[in-house]
Amino acid sequence: MTEEIKIDTIPPGFLVISKIEMRGGIHYERDDVDEYFEDDIRKIKEWNTKSIIDDVDERAEAIKTISTMRRTIGAICANTKVGMLCPAEKKTQLYEAVTEIKELAKEFNSTASTVEISPWFGIAKVKEDNQTVIEAIAGQVAEVCTRVDEALTISDLAALRKAPRRFLKGIKPEKVLELTEAKRDAFLARARAELIRSAISDAKGIHEVLPEIASKEIRETVKQSRKIARALCNRVERKQEDLQEVLNEVDISGIRRTRTAFVKAAAKASDFSLGSTESNQMVVFAPSRKIEI
Repeated sequence: MTEEIKIDTIPPGFLVISKIEMRGGIHYERDDVDEYFEDDIRKIKEWNTKSIIDDVDERAEAIKTISTMRRTIGAICANTKVGMLCPAEKKTQLYEAVTEIKELAKEFNSTASTVEISPWFGIAKVKEDNQTVIEAIAGQVAEVCTRVDEALTISDLAALRKAPRRFLKGIKPEKVLELTEAKRDAFLARARAELIRSAISDAKGIHEVLPEIASKEIRETVKQSRKIARALCNRVERKQEDLQEVLNEVDISGIRRTRTAFVKAAAKASDFSLGSTESNQMVVFAPSRKIEI
């Protein structure tokens, strides 16, 4: 892994801003319980809220449809801090994805009676030297590396609190530390592995919108991170090896160098360069509007 990565330009492509709205099918009733001052400074209000779903099955189907829509557009785009980026060579796939999403909404709305789905898209061409986008991408990669580093170095309790609660099986993080060593290490290994996987999920597709050297760098970082997560689960959770010994064997120096390199790349791209109006023209696709990219 290199300590200097130059990202003067990025492959041409499209910036995709997506919003999928779900309207109707649920309303709320609020009952005020109490309102009072504490210490004559803080004002406290208490109330109960009741949510009423008009059609549970239809709403569940709407949520399922929206998830399908998001997977459809997400499959061809890299999700970045400035929006989704789609490489220029996937222009046809982008057209097809947006069309498919519009058709899914139309099909659902044609039979739904309580919920309506409305997908909206804003798509702009991105110049190769758009420094705002370059800075955002480089900064995002650096953040991914930081989160992988933290997953392996933060305290046991912090790891348990940050990781998804589903694998704790209802046990409070503090109670996990009181379990037998083997059980405790198994939970901790899974927690750290889940944090790593969550971090690298934010790098999905990023390599496709970076120049070759930077693309290779992030692919190697993701590969190494996955390998570490698998080792934690296989060696500690399944084979019951000592967690600390496994962590001591992990080498994250390459991931740290990648983070430093992308931090520098982001700093170099900090000067604003939006380019011409024509090159960055935003086209908004409303639910009923014909798509032309």
